[in-house]
Amino acid sequence: MVDGGVGTDTLIVRDSTLDLTNIDDTILKNIEVIELDNASGTTVNLKSNDLAALLETGNTQLIINGTSNDVVEFNDSFVPGGTQTIGDVTYDVYTYGANTVLVSEDIASDVVIPSTPGPDS
Repeated sequence: MVDGGVGTDTLIVRDSTLDLTNIDDTILKNIEVIELDNASGTTVNLKSNDLAALLETGNTQLIINGTSNDVVEFNDSFVPGGTQTIGDVTYDVYTYGANTVLVSEDIASDVVIPSTPGPDS
């Protein structure tokens, strides 16, 4: 288990994939910033329940920093909502309910609608 505890805590990811949809929600807690640090790029997969599990109680914002080699895929109905600048970094803003993810503008980010087996209805 990784528990950032109180305050602003950063998870540095050097792997090519961080699939939070396949990590038990009790494994990573109280993380406010994810720093993607793989020169070849990292793909992050995230659902709304993963976001809620990551954040410290009372915190509603996750920041993801990275480069143009990185990708963030939201596997839920996150809503894109413009940009926000913190310091000299501009972030694309995505919300789900009361929670917000700020994704460094350099990172490719998409809201992915997962497919389900069977015929379309």
